[in-house]
Amino acid sequence: MPDAYYDSWLAPRLVNNNFPWNQATSTTFPELLRRVTFHDGYWHGWFPVLDDNSCLLVLQPDTVWNPEFCHQRESWPYLVIEIGRVLQMSRDVVPDAIMPGISNAESAPVNAARFTEWLEFAKVYDLLPADFFDYQKPQPPLYRTDIHLLVNGTLSMIHEAPIRLLLYSETGERLPVRLPDV
Repeated sequence: MPDAYYDSWLAPRLVNNNFPWNQATSTTFPELLRRVTFHDGYWHGWFPVLDDNSCLLVLQPDTVWNPEFCHQRESWPYLVIEIGRVLQMSRDVVPDAIMPGISNAESAPVNAARFTEWLEFAKVYDLLPADFFDYQKPQPPLYRTDIHLLVNGTLSMIHEAPIRLLLYSETGERLPVRLPDV
């Protein structure tokens, strides 16, 4: 990760998943997106955590659209989101785009019965790793969350409900997560 792209405090934390998750705010994507818009923010990327099938997303919400959430700051804070169990992810993103802008994001419930059907189909046709079914017993509710970039593609995930949020200033100071009332 080039230093010009990530502030020096952020890169080592992402590589080592060295965040104070025990101090994070827990919520769901639908609840977060009901209170905070990602519109015009920047998407820095997704970072898989290999030991537990979780994923980290790093975004910078636009302070104009989210003044209360962003603590009335001029500089855009970093929002680090931990998604605890990602069951499926697809990405149609231009890989060399530097800090692509976000058009919008949405999250909706997945029909658990239909997802289970898909898993059975995948099992019969060997579409997933052999040990996938040993550790991937999905716990409803499940959500599909899509983050649409302005010109560079879409990140789409099917995941279990809980997410955790941490917010940081550009210098790495942890900021309280304040989800605005709607």
